Amino acid sequence: MKRNFFPLLFPEPANAGGGGGGTLLDAPGAGAGGTGTGTGTGTGTGTGTGTGTGTGTGQVISKPFREGWIAPDGKIDKTAYDRLPDTLKQFKDTFAKYDTDEQLLSAFAHSVSLNGKKGLMPLPANASDADKAAFNGRLRELLGVPEKAEGYGVAKPKDLPDDQWNAPYVDAMVGIMHKYNVPPEAVKELLAEDLKQSQGLRGNADAAVLKSVTESKAEVAKAFGQDVDGKIALARRMAATLGLDSKDPMVGNNAKLIIALHKAATLISEDKLVSSDGSSGAGGANDREKARDIVFNKSNPLHEAYHNTAHGNHASAVAQVEAFNEAWAKSQPAKR
Repeated sequence: MKRNFFPLLFPEPANAGGGGGGTLLDAPGAGAGGTGTGTGTGTGTGTGTGTGTGTGTGQVISKPFREGWIAPDGKIDKTAYDRLPDTLKQFKDTFAKYDTDEQLLSAFAHSVSLNGKKGLMPLPANASDADKAAFNGRLRELLGVPEKAEGYGVAKPKDLPDDQWNAPYVDAMVGIMHKYNVPPEAVKELLAEDLKQSQGLRGNADAAVLKSVTESKAEVAKAFGQDVDGKIALARRMAATLGLDSKDPMVGNNAKLIIALHKAATLISEDKLVSSDGSSGAGGANDREKARDIVFNKSNPLHEAYHNTAHGNHASAVAQVEAFNEAWAKSQPAKR
């Protein structure tokens, strides 16, 4: 007796095969004890057998879909799916994708494997660390995510200036994307778009700064009139005397501050100002100005040491300032 090829997947109906069930040969109206429906006329002798002619109506029994479904060479007769039971008809198109029994079984095994590992199912809120690690491992395998963030291979483009590459920011972003299993191609596109936007913002900022500097330059030129360079140099000396850094854009590009510094410089004697070469006074400073130069002039070699207690020359710088102040005090006329 031929058995069902997939007895577990597609169990045989109770009336199929031998062992007490009905068969095509044991159909209603044939054999001893048979019953059936229909009308007709005929003559015959014997018990349970007979011959006759007539007309009648009765139930038409079609063959099961599995009959002839898979040929000996493994090829599938897809027309058999037209005879699928009602519970399986919804999967007809899915079954029809496969041409052989091996292909169908391989697809089934793959589906069972994925479902068994929960590879595509979200983790519950109370998932353990071990479950989370296993889930991330499977997801990274499916998406091609490297084991570590460094595996993305993100690096500064060769044609990009160093000052336009924010390495700590990029590392932080790559770390976040790796944490959430972002595929390598998505990381590449996201960083490229971020760099594009950053360069656009930088270009706009540079244009705004250039416009501001141009406007400040015009304002200073209008206020100073002739000898603009000389008056700017005097303002620069006043800034150094006050301990301001002329290289700071907030100072060096501020037209109103430059004009104010020049005005302040004209109100005191020139020997009170830090000279253009970084020393105090135009013709040699007194000890008082030398001390002030160390304290206020950032260009003075002892300035940083004087203010930084952790500096190796801090004590020496402080002693030098005190010595200048004492010498200046001694040089002053005695009060009557």
